[in-house]
Amino acid sequence: MARLRNMINSLIGMFLLLVPVKQEWKKPRFWVTYGLLGLLCLIGLVKWCVAHSRSRGLIAAAGIVTLEGKPLADAVVTFDPVSKGAVSALGKTDHRGRFDLRTMGLGDGVVPGDYRVAVAKFVTDEKLMDPREAKEYFSHQGKLPPKAKVTSLVPLKFASGETSGLVATVQPRGGKWFQFDLK
Repeated sequence: MARLRNMINSLIGMFLLLVPVKQEWKKPRFWVTYGLLGLLCLIGLVKWCVAHSRSRGLIAAAGIVTLEGKPLADAVVTFDPVSKGAVSALGKTDHRGRFDLRTMGLGDGVVPGDYRVAVAKFVTDEKLMDPREAKEYFSHQGKLPPKAKVTSLVPLKFASGETSGLVATVQPRGGKWFQFDLK
């Protein structure tokens, strides 16, 4: 008899697990889950709103870089802000010397303002070590790997906005095209 009673209680218990209990969602163990879901949704909404409000102020900007009249390929063009509220932007030239500017974290374009411009292109004939290879070298040799010999294909004065003498102003309306001839 006791055995039959235990079997019936087990079946009733299994049945109760399969049948949803009304208002289960109101139990305290679900409050944490719903709170975390709500918090995640709120964080996502705030991040989305902030990102879209920032990107609205960007102005499309592009240009061309030449070195002694010839297009300069694979150079990095950096716009360093001079005016308050502007943000650094950069671009890389293609095989025709053309570049499009991007503002880090904000997207394509530039915040309106005044900028100092730097143009740099460095090359090396040596193979550069990746971090794994450098760690291996250090563990075997007991010293840091030798520095690679890097050559600038652009006069070094253009590698810094402070010394290049190149300036640019981005107006709040319309796109902007810049032309820089390095001599």
